[in-house]
Amino acid sequence: MYWSPRPAIGDSDGDTRRAPPTGGSYAAPIDRHLLAIGAIGVVAAATFPLAAARSDGALALIWPSSETPAGAHIARDFPDEELPAGDGHDGQYFYVIARQPMHLEAAATGLDAAQYRLQRPIFPLAAWALAPTGGGYALIAAMAIVGVLAIGLTVAAAASILERLGGRRELALLVLALPGTYWSVRLSTADNLALALATLAVALALARRDALATAIAVLAVLAKEPIILVLIGFALWRRDRAAVALAAVPAVAAGAWYVTLAVLLDAPGTPVPAVTSPLHGVTEAWRLVWSVGIARDGMLILVLTVGLAVAALLRSGLRGPFGWVLALHLALFVVMTEHVIGLATNVSRAGAPIMLFSLLTLLTPRPGERPTDDAPPSVDAQRASSGARNRPV
Repeated sequence: MYWSPRPAIGDSDGDTRRAPPTGGSYAAPIDRHLLAIGAIGVVAAATFPLAAARSDGALALIWPSSETPAGAHIARDFPDEELPAGDGHDGQYFYVIARQPMHLEAAATGLDAAQYRLQRPIFPLAAWALAPTGGGYALIAAMAIVGVLAIGLTVAAAASILERLGGRRELALLVLALPGTYWSVRLSTADNLALALATLAVALALARRDALATAIAVLAVLAKEPIILVLIGFALWRRDRAAVALAAVPAVAAGAWYVTLAVLLDAPGTPVPAVTSPLHGVTEAWRLVWSVGIARDGMLILVLTVGLAVAALLRSGLRGPFGWVLALHLALFVVMTEHVIGLATNVSRAGAPIMLFSLLTLLTPRPGERPTDDAPPSVDAQRASSGARNRPV
């Protein structure tokens, strides 16, 4: 459906807060048609890890290293494999957690920053649920399956949002073209799952399924805590009690889990640096990486990500449902370190929420603008039409 800058949609008690409409044939956040689109996304996304495993081997999906704390654990599970040197990537640490997610201290021995890594338990727990017998190729496959299913869920939830805001739901398949979509499943990280859950939470909130939206939002933040910016940004637009809960309850849950880990872990480790002084990360990425011809694809992804966000903000401003989401993520980009924004493998994943919600903004009508003739009728229009038919004369 289309939306207005500050819609005064009255509730039954006369409240005129910024409330998404309900009712009508488009009230369900996910229907069978949206699930079909999500299934197409799953089938297409499955080619990402399959192609990578065929080319580089299944072990490459977690990008392990013999020189990291995770290396010893992984080497025991794959005694016939020679692990490469170097730093590896985040997937190796999710693998270590997924081997025994209920035994935090044991998992912590294979982590470079135990509290930082264990703060994100949902993805490894989901993988463990599919392969609860320990490590090995089955666990790597389970991590890939969770990542692929998360992409399908993102597609379905994005299609629901597009349909509800007056766009074409088929365009949600553009999720498959996002660089972060590929790199998250290629590296076996939690980014796709966190984005999928946050997008679903927004779709549910737009459908006024507030309690379920908040529960899903908690899972999203426990998958990867920076995704809370999506929830805070959406809450700043909607501005009602349910929106406050959508952002506050996950924040409290993440804080409680952080305190729990601090109490349980004997050696929480040093947090991985992710933020720095404003624009220092960009200047350092240029000096150390891009200017010497390294990882210039990361620079292109950064430019594309920021460009999409600026275009979306110019189109809708902060009045649109996702204006604050984009503004908050751009502010975070300003203080990200060169390790995050300098490399394609990292900046693509950090920028995935910006790209997705920029596309959702650009592919739906502007504030106050009516949808195109071939877009599905808005719930407001259906409700108004129904009222006109039933009004006594």
